[in-house]
Amino acid sequence: MLAISVIQAARGRPVLPDGSGTLGLNTTCRTLLQSSGGSDGYFVTVSPDGNFALNCQKFFVAGWNEWEVIEAAAGAPVTHGATLPTCVTGPQLIRELFDMAVASNLNLVRFFAFAVSPEYALQPSPGQYNEAIFRGLDYALDQLRSRGLKAILAITDNWQAVGGADQYVKWCGASGHSDFFSNGNCMTMYKNFASTLINRVNTINGRVYKNDPTIFAWNLINEPRCQNCGGAVQSWIAQMAAYVKGLDPNHLLSIGSEGFYSTADTAQASSDPQGANSWALSQGQNFIANNQVPQIDFATVHSWVDNWFDDDINFQRNWIRQHAFDGGYLGKPVVLEEFGKWIKAGTSANLAERDEFYTAIYQEVSNSAQTGGAVKGAAFWNWLADGQQAPAAEGGGSGLYGIKVEDSTFGIVKANAQFMQSLGGQVAHCGDSPRPAPNPPVNACQSTWVGGRPGTGAYSSATFAGDGATCNPTPAVDALAGTYVTDGPSKIACTEGSNIAQPPGSPGWVDDPTGSVQGSAAHAGGAGSVLPVSVQDCEIACEMAQPECTSFSYNPTLTQCFLKSGGGRATCNSPSTPCYEANQNLQARSF
Repeated sequence: MLAISVIQAARGRPVLPDGSGTLGLNTTCRTLLQSSGGSDGYFVTVSPDGNFALNCQKFFVAGWNEWEVIEAAAGAPVTHGATLPTCVTGPQLIRELFDMAVASNLNLVRFFAFAVSPEYALQPSPGQYNEAIFRGLDYALDQLRSRGLKAILAITDNWQAVGGADQYVKWCGASGHSDFFSNGNCMTMYKNFASTLINRVNTINGRVYKNDPTIFAWNLINEPRCQNCGGAVQSWIAQMAAYVKGLDPNHLLSIGSEGFYSTADTAQASSDPQGANSWALSQGQNFIANNQVPQIDFATVHSWVDNWFDDDINFQRNWIRQHAFDGGYLGKPVVLEEFGKWIKAGTSANLAERDEFYTAIYQEVSNSAQTGGAVKGAAFWNWLADGQQAPAAEGGGSGLYGIKVEDSTFGIVKANAQFMQSLGGQVAHCGDSPRPAPNPPVNACQSTWVGGRPGTGAYSSATFAGDGATCNPTPAVDALAGTYVTDGPSKIACTEGSNIAQPPGSPGWVDDPTGSVQGSAAHAGGAGSVLPVSVQDCEIACEMAQPECTSFSYNPTLTQCFLKSGGGRATCNSPSTPCYEANQNLQARSF
């Protein structure tokens, strides 16, 4: 397929309707003020009767876990835990998932408050932060805010090499994993990150994280574990819970642990995976003592029956019932915040078995919630959008745990979410002041911009900048066609000029924190659009690259353009090139 070569008409650079000589946004972008009367203005609390409460109404968790939220929201061109769907950017994926969540009556998502891949590290070294990735978290929280959804954010993780406990161990010069829970330097680094996170000001809506009711709760750490170190873990939880609560008294605080018992919990030890002599007894957790720390507002439980080698539905039911009982003893709500069931290719485990487990789990959770028990909701692992592929280590496709909307399992998820929403009702002894949050202005037009660069959230070919919905083309954009000329298809410029970099924020450009796409060999020096574009998009990009850009080359098959400098008007004679279209009996067509 031959490209179309387009050059600027002989002209002086026009002064545009806004008088700036640049392509200006229209004036429909507006500032929206949040009403303090809606539930968005209130933090979730724990009421005296042991329920989660949102503006004096009972709040039951119907949620899910999502992988690489920050990376996708920051515009990372590649994600690893699950791929981005073809022709879908990360911010678009986040918006679509959150929209589907609202439509499915889900109300909460849990994810890491840090990135898990080296190229996207939020904190590449102690105290040094990647602002582009941090703005991904800003974006995700603002998108949740706009839909009335809540988030549980894990401050760190026991497992991840990037942003996790072993990363801190490496930084602080300690010798082993368990030192994370006892080494003073490691603890100081953790505190420094927690403080930076909690006190961050969202660059999109101006909310300080500790004042943002979108955040349901913090997890101190996802799944704290170390061999035979229960005393160190207990001390760490007590110290870090007091520290985080001191920084942020507004939000609920939880540990993020799996809920294992220890040898001290003699009455409960038989409930651990594989019974009374379980390996879980030595993992450093003690469900009762850990959650008795005063600053811990609710208890967390995870359930991984396949990983724990206790793939029995009776164990699953008893695991939830035991923690509901112990939550009552503690006087604190319990959330089953992470669970999943393998789909094993080539084995007897199948979709029907997963549906059976999900049904049993939701029955136990909903029974507890409906009857006033301590378990107040659950969040499954994990949700994949249409077109996402799990990593090769999980066999691709939906992987071991991924659930898609078309799966029968998701029908069970939706039914549970609808039931949990129906419970509702006012909590007892709510009080006259359920802690409303401050409500700064929220800029709707620029809500998807990353790094303040126009167009870096929507990547819309229909608009020059904004969120792809509220910001429309200006008259200057519509008038661009008259300022460029072309000799048409099959007319190739004899002097095409040299490629120049695609301007940041221009149509077809990708906000790429690592440079892995824009800086690749195929886009050396940032040349060439990465996302599909129209001819008008190329005109916009060329205007943004003034005065260096004098022409561009557009490939209508790849819907890609390359901006040029030094191109000439003279065209060369060239024959038409045959192009073969799929599903057309391989008929040749000339262009």
